[in-house]
Amino acid sequence: MVAILQTAGLPTQADFHEAISSRSDRWFAACLKITRNRDMAEDAVQDALLSGWNKHHQFDNTARLDTGIHRIAVNAALQLLAVEKD
Repeated sequence: MVAILQTAGLPTQADFHEAISSRSDRWFAACLKITRNRDMAEDAVQDALLSGWNKHHQFDNTARLDTGIHRIAVNAALQLLAVEKD
């Protein structure tokens, strides 16, 4: 099942739990392809979830929650790679 907001407002904790249970493997796989490192991929997904939750009040409710978290996770993976190269 696709993690779409259950309510018309801000994402709830239940919305996040559903997104995590249905999509976390895909976020991890995307981050692993980018980083080629299991630990960095896990860190990127964790960073994405924390960032997404901490900024859930800014979420655009016209988009799917899982898509937003995916984008944050990919950006987190790219950021981790940039920091490692420095």
